[in-house]
Amino acid sequence: MTQEEQLRGSGARFRLKYLGNVAVECGMRDLQEETERDRIVQECIYMVCSHPDLKLVTERPADEQARNLIGNGPLKIANKTIDLVITATALTLVDGDPTSPTANQMLNKQMITNVSIATPGRGDLDGYIAYMVKLKGVDRRCMVYEANAATATAILALIKKAFSIINKSNGEPLLESPSTSQPPAPLGTTSRPSIGADYVARGLDKEPWFHGVLSRDTAEKKLLQDGDYLVRQSENAPGQYVLSGIQGSQARHILLIDDGKVRTRDQEFESIISLICFHRDRKIPITSEDSALTLNRPIPRSLH
Repeated sequence: MTQEEQLRGSGARFRLKYLGNVAVECGMRDLQEETERDRIVQECIYMVCSHPDLKLVTERPADEQARNLIGNGPLKIANKTIDLVITATALTLVDGDPTSPTANQMLNKQMITNVSIATPGRGDLDGYIAYMVKLKGVDRRCMVYEANAATATAILALIKKAFSIINKSNGEPLLESPSTSQPPAPLGTTSRPSIGADYVARGLDKEPWFHGVLSRDTAEKKLLQDGDYLVRQSENAPGQYVLSGIQGSQARHILLIDDGKVRTRDQEFESIISLICFHRDRKIPITSEDSALTLNRPIPRSLH
């Protein structure tokens, strides 16, 4: 069975010790350098592992710069045996303690599209792994687990593969992706929206070029020539919106929301409508890593 078949099926299951999580105020996409993101996650791992309830690592001076970005949100210690189930769409925590009244029950489900960075601990934090995820609204948490090097490598590879499956199904990221990282170099994945999607998508239902929930294949059948475009709601990624268009006689799909915001490499927009109108009226292509879509002819919902 291939990784993709496994992830599209029942998923991969890992027995881990879930140590706890740290609330993080700073959005990962607000940081320009990959090293800054990794630094924050490493400090979150240290904060959990050095907590008085665990004392898993030797105390050291805090990384004050990272702490300032993390903020003063709550830190929660769990220290619980769980099964982490990874599928193409979600990370699911299942109670792995057979003596627990909630044994084998789902404790938490986190959409893959809300994960922004995953990395193993380094140096004195070797043996741990963490990832950043939006749980609800603006509640951003760094989830920390105990995991040996082989398990950490397998988990990171599967998260990366899950992101690639979602991108293949839904389109291309509008922005360069954040990462999963494992020594010696970071590996790119992606990050997707949270509650902000509702705000930035306001008014779309009144636009004739918005088609609601629509599959990639159906969208491509409506697009006939270069410059044709429509916006649709993703079937597989809740809260995500996709710009579908034609470039060089080939269909292209660009994800529009990143970390709850609509932004290109050069500019942030108040809403999806603002983004579309800005580029359409000025005849400026909307670009992603591999695409440059010019918005010439909107495809209305009534056109089949």
